[in-house]
Amino acid sequence: MSQDEFSEAMGRHYTSWLENGNSSVTLDKVVAIAAVLKVEPLVMIALCESVRKGQSIQETMRGALVDTDFLGQSGLLEAFQTEVDRAQSAERISNETRQRLTEVKIEALLQAGLDQKTIAKNLELSPATVSRYCKKIREKNSL
Repeated sequence: MSQDEFSEAMGRHYTSWLENGNSSVTLDKVVAIAAVLKVEPLVMIALCESVRKGQSIQETMRGALVDTDFLGQSGLLEAFQTEVDRAQSAERISNETRQRLTEVKIEALLQAGLDQKTIAKNLELSPATVSRYCKKIREKNSL
């Protein structure tokens, strides 16, 4: 995949931010980047970790398997899954509802006079995400 193809898939602005070190990659973006590259997100994380540790990807993956076995034997994987299940049943908020709540927050902050950059920082969202919501809000309000 060429750099242009990658930039088109991920967005040129976001790609530029990454290349210039102006943005950190969130887990959601790792998943999106992995989808563009047609690999598992775990591969992307393992590659980064192997570079950080100065070891091969195979060594990194073997270490992850050893850690997973330890967590399983100690009962921590089961405890983690129980906690995930509990949190999910307590939240049970759909993506649509979560997006609507985000839109309401952004609209309120816009009305309070905050700019998009400040809103992004306050809500821990990317500027591109806030921009998309602002566009949607403007379109909704102009109807």
